[in-house]
Amino acid sequence: MTQSVYNLGGKSFVAGENLIANRRVKVKSGTTTIPLEVVHADAGEAYIGLTASNEKEGDAITVEMKTCLVVAAAAFSIGATLYGDADGKVSGTSSGAAQFIALEEATADGDIVEAVRLKVAFTTASAVSIADADTHTDETTVEGALAELYARIEALEA
Repeated sequence: MTQSVYNLGGKSFVAGENLIANRRVKVKSGTTTIPLEVVHADAGEAYIGLTASNEKEGDAITVEMKTCLVVAAAAFSIGATLYGDADGKVSGTSSGAAQFIALEEATADGDIVEAVRLKVAFTTASAVSIADADTHTDETTVEGALAELYARIEALEA
């Protein structure tokens, strides 16, 4: 389950597609291989690090990154976006700003897993989560909440 050390430099992965040096990569969705597969991160997507070289799909690749160990508040999958939870733990439940990307699966509360700290704050409305304790919206992102509010305004104006 958990790595025994923090990673402060390069880490080995498998190229999930042809990769080019010095480009942002993310964990490939649904990957179950060890080491994990990575693919280029697209516009607006969080990334885990930068490729150190050009590599063909299926080849080993070094990704320059820094990882740390985090304590899970609940189960989540590899590649999950993680948020702060109670008592300093993390979970996959959207709450506030995204803080990590899981490099390991957590199966239960208290699991210690390796994760990558997100390097930048999200600035796109679809990636910024909201906490609505008063349940004014059913949505969990700024983009979704704005769409819901605009729909309500349009309905009132009709």
